[in-house]
Amino acid sequence: METPEIKCQMDRTDRFTFRRTTSADGSAEQSFVLEAFGYGDDVAVKDAFATVETAREFARGILALCDEVEPPASVVKVGDRFRITRRRLEYADVEVGEIVTVLDVTPHGNFRTDGQRIRGSLRWTFSPESIGNGLERVEDSPASSIQVGDRVRVTDADPASYVGRVGTVKSVDARDDAPCYLVSFGDGSHGADDGQWWCVNVEPANESLVTRAKELLAGTDHTGADVIAMAAFLAGGSSS
Repeated sequence: METPEIKCQMDRTDRFTFRRTTSADGSAEQSFVLEAFGYGDDVAVKDAFATVETAREFARGILALCDEVEPPASVVKVGDRFRITRRRLEYADVEVGEIVTVLDVTPHGNFRTDGQRIRGSLRWTFSPESIGNGLERVEDSPASSIQVGDRVRVTDADPASYVGRVGTVKSVDARDDAPCYLVSFGDGSHGADDGQWWCVNVEPANESLVTRAKELLAGTDHTGADVIAMAAFLAGGSSS
């Protein structure tokens, strides 16, 4: 069996080895020695002898320490989508209401996302700790659940100024893998504030407005009736 060895990541000439001790005649003994080498020398600058039991205890201690820093199983996967609920989250150039999509996940659980306002060019990396504290999971509804005539809230659009707005679906373009929705916000012309626009993604307005109302009322002393009233206000309707 080869002698176990660990090298310093800063200076590869510094290393520790762990081996069985040998007697004067060269035979292996029932004890071990931990040797420290430095400066590229083949002569140990420090050593420590151990019994079989203390060697096992030392090995178990190393494994336990490694388990403490073992990267956790990722709680996200590529393709997951999150809504931003805190502006400038983790110093990223994001606004409340934006939707980001996970592009890849690091071994330590951090995940890189696309940017919504400049699609394909911005990449923001977030940590799992931000989920529920700045990031809200977006559960995509099947494309067939959004129909012409539905009242919807825009969750993804370019430009992002349409995100968060509520309107009525006039048309659904499902020719591509990712359908687009023509949403009308009034009787104005195409592209006008009170007109209509093709949006990347939408969600049913009732559910999304309640969620948004809860976000706006967070930290205040409010009741369920207050949430309903706020949702009705966001929809442009009346709470009475």
